[in-house]
Parts: sequence; structure tokens; C-alpha cells
Amino acid sequence: MARNEGIPLVSVIMPYFDHELYLVDAVNSVAALRYPSVELIVVDDCSVGLSAECLLKDHPFGHLKIVKHEQNRGHVAAKNTGVKHSNGQFIVPLDSDDLLEPDFLIHALAAAKPKDVGIVLTEVCVFGDQNYIYTPASTKLDFTKLRTPSNTFLAKREVFQTVGYYDESLKYGDESDFLLSALETGWEIASVPLPLYKYRIHDRGLSTTVSYVTILRNMLKKHRQTFLEYMEETLLYREERYWNEIESLQSAGPDTIIGDNVEVAKRQYQHLHCEFHKLLREYESLTKHFEQTRKERDALAASRYYKLRHKVNKALKSLTRNSK
Repeated sequence: MARNEGIPLVSVIMPYFDHELYLVDAVNSVAALRYPSVELIVVDDCSVGLSAECLLKDHPFGHLKIVKHEQNRGHVAAKNTGVKHSNGQFIVPLDSDDLLEPDFLIHALAAAKPKDVGIVLTEVCVFGDQNYIYTPASTKLDFTKLRTPSNTFLAKREVFQTVGYYDESLKYGDESDFLLSALETGWEIASVPLPLYKYRIHDRGLSTTVSYVTILRNMLKKHRQTFLEYMEETLLYREERYWNEIESLQSAGPDTIIGDNVEVAKRQYQHLHCEFHKLLREYESLTKHFEQTRKERDALAASRYYKLRHKVNKALKSLTRNSK
């Protein structure tokens, strides 16, 4: 692939599975980026439909590479495979049913110039079955509140070298885990206040199966210290959100089955509340166990040291007596 001298290469990573209706549009949006140095790595995760190679065999974009898994490993593993096959100084993950606006890289790269900025997010334009614009999570507090993250962002390669790859053990929330890990290791996240990433909602999308309780459980396990640091703000936020939802439901029109919806909201809140405190108690128990183990280890080390010192002194005394 020809390189533009002096211009950083950007690698777009695209996992592909069962999105044959949208793949070409996604690739077209990458090809239309107003930036002269882009490579695209499409990772076919053993799709059951038409293969990426079949769909893209005649595509005119010249900087396209297709990698295929021999067996289905999931979208998280597919993104990691893409990163491993990429060469760019910057990496942009993009799902094969989503789109980028032509100016995405122009604005994102400008925001990434400060040394401490490792990741750049833009506003997200949701389209398809729903239509709205939102600003994704970008702070530690955002992630402890489980505010919606962004699947797509610009990241410096050094961030992956610091954080590591996406956690393939996670079926849900890998983006939140990765972005929060970046913040915890000292990287800053910058935001561009423009809807330059287009996120498609449809009945075959992964978001339709997301379990937010599972995401919360995984985040608590992996980021306990951050959640403890922001626990007060997070609980107040959830409490306020819960009562706002109750108030909204109670003021709904006559066609809304208020009683049932209120009960559902209560059960969801109570379940999340119980899960949070269960994991918090587990963390406290593990912390106490660690401290006790550390004290026992130190005591054992000290005991061995004094026993050894006693033996050495005894041996020296014996040698001294014999020499006389």
C-alpha cells in the first residue's frame, strides 16, 4: 500500500458477521473519508451469510484488507484481530452496520493533538429504527453511571499498548471497559461536539440483546476502585433517575398501564441495588482477606528470619569456642 509521507496512517477496524445488508455501505463511508491515509481491515468472523470477500471482491477502495476467522469467535475477538493486523498510528473501530461522516477523521485528529489525549469521541447520530443524537460517556463518573458509550472512536495506538486489547471474556460492555481502562491508566478522552458517527438501530443489531445488569456486574468486578471512588455520586444519580421514571410513568396518559410499569421499574431498581451491594460486600471481604494474608505472610517471614539468625549466632559461638 502506498503511504502518504508525513501523514499519519489511520486504520479502521471492521468486524463483520451476518450484516450483508449493510457491509458495503459501511465500507463506502470509510472510502469517502476526507483524509488521504486510511486503511480498512474487515474481519469476517465466520459469517453465516455472504462472506465479506464475496461482497467486497469488486469494491474499488484500494486500501482494503480482509481477514477471516476459521471459526466464529465473537465481535470482540474480531476487533482484536483487526487491531493486530493494522499498521496505523491511529485506530478506529467501526461495526459493519454503522457509518462514518466524511469529516470524522479531520475533526477527530485535530482533537487528538494534545499529548495526553489518547481517545477522541464524537456525538453519535442514531438512525434506523430510532432517530436521535446523543453525547457518549467520556468521564469516569459517566461510566460508573453506565451512561451509553460509543462503539466508534479514534484511538492512538499507544492506548492499546498501554491498556491491552479488548477483553474477549466480555459479551457486553467491552467498549465501556476499554474506555474506562484508558482513563484509569492516565489517558484523557476528548469530545468533538458534532454527530460524525452514525449508529444504526435494527432488529439484527447486537444492542437488541444487551444486558445492562451483566454490564454493571462486569464493570464492578473489573473497576472496583473507580466505582468505590464515585459510589456516592452514582447512587444519587440512580436514585434520582429511578424517581424521575416513576414520576413520568405516574403522569402518563390513560393508555399507559401505570401500575405494571411502576412495578417493573421498582423491580429493576431493586435488582440493580442488590447486585451493587452484593459485589461491594464481596470486594470488602476480599480486601480484609488480603490484609490478613499479608500480615500472616509478614509474621511468617519475620519468624523464619529470627530462627535463621538464632542458628547463625549459635554456629558462630560454637566456632569461637572451638577456636580457643
